[in-house]
Amino acid sequence: MRAVAIKKGQSREQAAGLQETGTLRCEGCGEEFVIGHDLASVDKWLADKQAHWLERVLADEHEREKKHPDRLRERIRLDSIICVVDADQVFAHPEYPPLMELKLRQVGFADMLILNKLDLAGPEQVGRVRAWLDEHFSPLRIVETNFCDVPYEILLGVGRFDPTRAAINSHADKRSCTDANCHDDHHEPDHSKMFSTWSYETDRPLALEALRETLRKLPGSVYRAKGVVYTTDAPQRRAVLQVVGRRVDISLQDEWGGRAPRTQIVAIGAAGSIDAMLLEKTFASCISTAGI
Repeated sequence: MRAVAIKKGQSREQAAGLQETGTLRCEGCGEEFVIGHDLASVDKWLADKQAHWLERVLADEHEREKKHPDRLRERIRLDSIICVVDADQVFAHPEYPPLMELKLRQVGFADMLILNKLDLAGPEQVGRVRAWLDEHFSPLRIVETNFCDVPYEILLGVGRFDPTRAAINSHADKRSCTDANCHDDHHEPDHSKMFSTWSYETDRPLALEALRETLRKLPGSVYRAKGVVYTTDAPQRRAVLQVVGRRVDISLQDEWGGRAPRTQIVAIGAAGSIDAMLLEKTFASCISTAGI
């Protein structure tokens, strides 16, 4: 028999053609649900049975919430806020100022901006968009692309840090295509032609506050940085670093144990735009002169 339970106040499109046979109030949260059954086969005994079943499901769910109130919070963290801008249509509807204001607010809250559809917009339009963004935001991490084709290494800081996996597409598939405007679905763009990586290593401890300040001032061409850090603030523990756009996250993790304490950081940015000497000098300035 077809039946649905819909929370009061929500759309009843799912209950079209069904007969309302009663309501159920959850004792755990106070929410009320409307029960609907198929007109052709509605039966009071079955309706009561299903209502009891739903009541048990809700009670079990609330019991789990009581025992594990932070179960999702422990598993999920905010990695980054990414804003995708259509370079071709971003200036559409200029006659409606609130819409343009909304677009600026969305960009303003983002850690990184994906400027998409460059092929449709053309160089002149892209230049206008860039000038518009520079007028309102500085610095702003902007990744230019078509079809939102951006490596996961830039978008997400997932997985444990591994310097051997830092290079983007270091072993590109033979089907890779270096033409950014190629629309062949059988070709995969060679991201190594679009983005560059740079790494920094030292066995001398860094000062966390100096490192945080440095990371906030990284050039706009550096999209993301990640790694493990040996610090004077907590020399016995590994500090895990995640930087995306303007967001800096440094968290203390497990102890080094039998591993030799060592800082290893990888930065990812636009191809050919990373100034290795400048970054080397910048990170070296965070080395602590105080003894441990």
